[in-house]
Amino acid sequence: MKTAKRKRKSDWMTSHTLKQIQQRAKAWRKHRLHPTAANYKSYKVIRNKVNRMVKDDQDTYREKILRSFKGNPKRFYGYIRNLQTVKTGVSQLVNRNGSISTNDTEMAEILCDFFKEVFVREDDTEADVEDNTGYAEEEKLADITSAFSRDKIMKKLLSLKPDMADKSAGPDGIHPLLMSECASEISVPLQFIY
Repeated sequence: MKTAKRKRKSDWMTSHTLKQIQQRAKAWRKHRLHPTAANYKSYKVIRNKVNRMVKDDQDTYREKILRSFKGNPKRFYGYIRNLQTVKTGVSQLVNRNGSISTNDTEMAEILCDFFKEVFVREDDTEADVEDNTGYAEEEKLADITSAFSRDKIMKKLLSLKPDMADKSAGPDGIHPLLMSECASEISVPLQFIY
């Protein structure tokens, strides 16, 4: 026995709008069966009303997403990604020898080599010279090391959202949930790295 598929309710459309859409469909079927001017006029009135309701629901949904951006940026960026018609990505790169590379590791190496060529290495013979802010290099280094204390690093790791089970790992391959769970163990090596 076949079971009827239930249509999924839209995230942004209200139940009142969905009912009006059903009324519009009935009015259209009635007009198709009995094409009279009165039937077409009643269909047109319902159609225009439904179009306005759909636009209003879309506007309300957009406003709701924009208001919730600070608390839930994932939802906002997901909505923006859905609006994109062209999905961009790195598809193929050409090596120095002219062959086309589609492997992620090779493409990363090609991009790395390119940026190495563009990068300008400055001469670091003037390491102890003060800059225009009046700080010596040693004072700057002390400021940087205090900025990356173990407590601050651990606080940042613990501030990762607990509901990150649906998130994927970052470019480093480490899942955010693992980082927040192992914050006390990870914070010391991270302090030395920074």
